[in-house]
Parts: sequence; C-alpha cells; structure tokens
Amino acid sequence: MGHSIEKIPTWSLGYLINGDATNLNDEDIKMVDNWLKDWGVENVIPIESEDGIENNEYFSYYPLFGLATDVQDCHIYATEI
Repeated sequence: MGHSIEKIPTWSLGYLINGDATNLNDEDIKMVDNWLKDWGVENVIPIESEDGIENNEYFSYYPLFGLATDVQDCHIYATEI
C-alpha cells in the first residue's frame, strides 16, 4: 500500500470519511467513487494543523479531483499510489 498527501475537496470529506452523501449530487458521488476505485483508496485522513485544528482548509485551483475549490490536505493510503 502506498501513501501520499493530496489536496482533497472539502465538499467530499463527509462522504469520504463518514459515508455521508448529504448535499452531494449523483455526479459528485460518481466522481469520488471513481477516484476511490481507480486509486484503490483504503483510507483518507485529514491532516491537523499545528494548533490541533482539524479543519485546515484553503482554496486551490488544482484539487485532486473536480474544479477549483476549497481543499484540505489529507493523508491518502491506497494500493495504486
């Protein structure tokens, strides 16, 4: 299994971590599910900031998937990294 740190769109974190698809449309869910499958993702863990605050989001023009949006750096553990 490989490990990387990636810019994950904050809108997807509820779905990735808790399986909560509230406020996601079918296209969003399909995009996330395809990424999970393509990479063989086993775990997504948000990186805490130095002051221990979990929500350490910022804007990025280059999230791992989707359009430019707020992201959070996350540890990604997957078989295809």
